[in-house]
Amino acid sequence: MGLSTPAVTGGSDDAVDLFVPSTDRPEDAFRRRVEAAKDILEAEIQHTGEYARLEDRIGTHSKGLEHTDTGIVTDRSFNSLENAFKKATAEAFKSVILGGSRELTTPQTALSYNSLGADTFTVPIDKPPAFESKAAGAAMVELYWQALARDVPFVEYDDSPIIEAASEELSTLDGFDGPTDPTVLFRGEIPGSQQGPYLSQFLYRSANYGAIEVTPTLVPFEAGVDYITTFEQWLGISRNGDMEPPAGQFADSKRYITTGRDLFTLVNSNPPGQAFFHAALVAVNEEIPRDEQYPFQESAVQAGFIEAGFPATVLRPIQDIAHQVLRPTWFQKWLGYRYARPEEYGGIVDLTKSDRGKDYSEVLPTNLLEADVLDRTVDTQGNYLLTSGAPEGCPTHPSYPARHAAVAGACGTVLKAIFDEDARIDDPVRANAEGELEAVDADSFRFGDEVNKLMTNNTLGRDFGGFHYRFNGIPGIKLGEAYAITYLEDYISEFAPEPLGPLTFTSVNGDQIKITPSVS
Repeated sequence: MGLSTPAVTGGSDDAVDLFVPSTDRPEDAFRRRVEAAKDILEAEIQHTGEYARLEDRIGTHSKGLEHTDTGIVTDRSFNSLENAFKKATAEAFKSVILGGSRELTTPQTALSYNSLGADTFTVPIDKPPAFESKAAGAAMVELYWQALARDVPFVEYDDSPIIEAASEELSTLDGFDGPTDPTVLFRGEIPGSQQGPYLSQFLYRSANYGAIEVTPTLVPFEAGVDYITTFEQWLGISRNGDMEPPAGQFADSKRYITTGRDLFTLVNSNPPGQAFFHAALVAVNEEIPRDEQYPFQESAVQAGFIEAGFPATVLRPIQDIAHQVLRPTWFQKWLGYRYARPEEYGGIVDLTKSDRGKDYSEVLPTNLLEADVLDRTVDTQGNYLLTSGAPEGCPTHPSYPARHAAVAGACGTVLKAIFDEDARIDDPVRANAEGELEAVDADSFRFGDEVNKLMTNNTLGRDFGGFHYRFNGIPGIKLGEAYAITYLEDYISEFAPEPLGPLTFTSVNGDQIKITPSVS
């Protein structure tokens, strides 16, 4: 047809030698690992040994161990666990004396190591209030009110008599430092958590998991059904063997999260990082801009994927850090403070107020023992126990800091470092009293604020089930944030041809933080 063969451009003058890895590569890789680890030698080991200081070891988590008939942990059981920590062998942990068949939640993890970020023993955390303090008493008062308010829809907090009564008592309660206005009751204190609806927009938005769209609706625990309502149940659950917990009862259909009980249903069964994985996918689906420091933002040659893109840089650190941050968390839980769960605290209150066992009124704070909510509780259920939102009660690991809080702090920090915190989430919604979505009176909410709110939703949502105190939350979030900074310093050092960053985000204290690679 007369068509000529296209000319091939380039010739011997354009030829280059093919890439051959340098023989210096192993030595350079070793140098980078050593340099990334050098901060460990300069870090300060956190203080431990705050537990078991009160009479009968009240205030110390002991669920799952052997207990007396009044619910006090036995010496031989407690000492067997201490011996296991001292010997630090798997065989020693097999010799721990339990009260029943339910295992402790991996106390040996408290002795573990992390390969990215700070060492397990060096991540800082604030000291919790003493078990006998008014701050602890006030936290328990709030939890008793939350138990009574589990089924009040968030949209009806302005008009609920229970919420009004809780607001009145908490607003004048010595030692309470949480929000007390009915519109923001039971919310967090970090920036963004008291603006707009109770729940973060990320708990209302659907996201594409590849070809599958996931909508965050659930079948909640059935309204009006509480657990561990008698002393016999409490004692059996504490021993984890004397009494089999009943099966959980659930509602008939799915809905968006509407009440405190609904929110507890979510955080009782979800993997701790799940909400933040979902939030990352929402951000990708809705094209939330990335942090301006990310490479390839305006590249006409490279699209971010393994480096600074989806899924590696967006999803991998959220999944990874949700596990890694549990190691410093477990160190503080088991070897730092071993703080009793609210469920255990409520049992001590019931022993004291009901004359069922030993009187601990000289130890327990008066602001709790004299609280109006205890009168309402005994009128409602016939005892002073803090009921549970789940049939099995709280987990068999100590309360401080909260696992969900530490994961929230770590994963939320990753989200704020990856995405533009000032980006807007448009067309915000909330769930009405029937669990259906409705528009709210706002054009949009700030991305960073909604991440902060998601942190507190995942943390304080556990409080509605009686699993945690308010003071387990923010310190846990801060522990997660502190670990995430060191994790990201190492993580962004892995990228080629040069380290990623710096990344910036706003801490939960409102400070501007810059994360730079740990390796040059």
